[in-house]
Amino acid sequence: MSHAPRLDWQDAHVVIAACGPSLRVEDVERFAGLCPVIAINNLYQHLPWADVLYACDYKWWKHYLLDVIRSGFRGGLWTCSGKAAHEYGVHPVPARAGVGFDQGEDFIRLGLNGGMQA
Repeated sequence: MSHAPRLDWQDAHVVIAACGPSLRVEDVERFAGLCPVIAINNLYQHLPWADVLYACDYKWWKHYLLDVIRSGFRGGLWTCSGKAAHEYGVHPVPARAGVGFDQGEDFIRLGLNGGMQA
């Protein structure tokens, strides 16, 4: 379904644009082309040039996937939802319960939201 972005971002600064009251799209736009940008959930609508769209919930993908395709978003599509990965061809991210960061592990922690997961 989506192309896999080059994720060789070791030692790179990465901007994670998550929905929230403090986000200003113009602040994120300053980083376009300077470093990788991950758009969380509906921010693909404001950041169509982002390198990655990440959404963790199957229900989100079920509701928005056609809109994402119609929008022409060209970045990689990623999720920790095995069901969304299987049904919609979104790239899977292995995940386990808990919070925090496990350096050197091949999975992410689910935490509380997609911004934390990214």
